[in-house]
Amino acid sequence: MDRHTEPPLPLATICLAFEHLKNDVRRALNTQVGDVARLDEQIAMCMNLERHIEYHATIIPANDRHVMLLSIQNMMADLEVAKTASTDEPDIPPAVHTTTTHTGGRGRPRIEIDSDILATAYQLAGPARLSEVFGVSARTIRRRALEQEIVQPGNPVYVTFMDDEGNATRVYTSATGSQSTLTDEELDTIMLDILTTFPSFGRRMIDGHLHYLGQHVPRR
Repeated sequence: MDRHTEPPLPLATICLAFEHLKNDVRRALNTQVGDVARLDEQIAMCMNLERHIEYHATIIPANDRHVMLLSIQNMMADLEVAKTASTDEPDIPPAVHTTTTHTGGRGRPRIEIDSDILATAYQLAGPARLSEVFGVSARTIRRRALEQEIVQPGNPVYVTFMDDEGNATRVYTSATGSQSTLTDEELDTIMLDILTTFPSFGRRMIDGHLHYLGQHVPRR
């Protein structure tokens, strides 16, 4: 699409694209070292987002724009290095991301997980998959994520109300939230803007953008 005919993008979409790009680059640097073709694809995505940030400079706060552009430059530099990096086994053992703490009480020792690593990992996979990565249970992953405020606790499954006569009534809550108030035309416009500018967005990222806008669109 010609630069001068690009549709304007909401700031939220640009910010989401930036987060999406960071995750993709981080994953590429961890799993695609030496794979020139794949790394070049990531560099092209960096350049694409860089161009859109510059094009929409008027709607992005100056400090945020500076951070985004500097980060993208650093990503591209790291990707260039990864194109020629060796994939040989390292000479030193891998970094330790979990530690065991003995509290002195009864029961099993407490397992701590590095908060920065867990926050990054949680953007890429859920508790079940991360339990294999960190060597702990999915329940431990979920508890540490809640404790470190990486995720927020969900609504209770039900709330119990007591009437004047002591009778209990359970009111169940919905886990999906209210339905979207967007019309089909408005939803089509948002989807077109996202996919035209960022064709690599998957269903999960589109859902995330819609949730960011406060809209829950059920799958059909």
